Amino acid sequence: WANLLLVSGEIFGREPADLWRIWNSINTRNNISGVKAWSDMRSPVAVVDKLAARNVSVFLSNNFEDRLFKPDAALRYRQ
Repeated sequence: WANLLLVSGEIFGREPADLWRIWNSINTRNNISGVKAWSDMRSPVAVVDKLAARNVSVFLSNNFEDRLFKPDAALRYRQ
């Protein structure tokens, strides 16, 4: 599914230039610290103060057959 989403992003979207590099790092389990740094910048946690000031909701989702994020990973945001 990820490859289909990435190709769809190339055709229809405006994906970051380094998205394929990040995906390859995830897939090959290389440069995980770089992947974490890349994803931390895009996390709602990075801008939680700004979001709280605007009083907006952040929706967390885990979809059927989503193997990248474990179902209980969202629990840490609720604690």
